[in-house]
Amino acid sequence: MDIHRYRESHCPNCNQLLNAGATPDNERPPQPGDIAICMGCHHLGAYADDMQVRNLTDEEMIDIAGDPDLISMMEGLRLRKMLMEILKND
Repeated sequence: MDIHRYRESHCPNCNQLLNAGATPDNERPPQPGDIAICMGCHHLGAYADDMQVRNLTDEEMIDIAGDPDLISMMEGLRLRKMLMEILKND
């Protein structure tokens, strides 16, 4: 997976620094309107025109509800977080 750097912003939920992203198909860097997932709190947002991460609109939340790719990514992040906690406690 290619990681693409962009202008720094902060998660609108936890304020974690966000400055990189990737797309599931890895064919292009993230673009305005794409969904962003905070690696700190897993908050879902979207890239604004200036690539700052913003909260989703109600319409966007409805559009992504049940998306199998997003569900798979969120499950992967949940498992990663669990593994990191296990390793931290060993």
